[in-house]
Amino acid sequence: AAGATRTAWTVEAHETSLAGDLGYARGRYGPPEGATAGHFVRVWRREAGGWRIAADVVNALAAR
Repeated sequence: AAGATRTAWTVEAHETSLAGDLGYARGRYGPPEGATAGHFVRVWRREAGGWRIAADVVNALAAR
């Protein structure tokens, strides 16, 4: 769409529980070819039919 912006989400670490029912991914986000705008953590839970986001935390970096 005209005027839309793109955001790149880069996973820097991820793990899954031994039981295989929970996992997390953490990393950074920002414009595809630019400085990091912030960091994120997503917790995933396995449910019938696949993985669903259980928690989503996003922290923007302070403007400089």
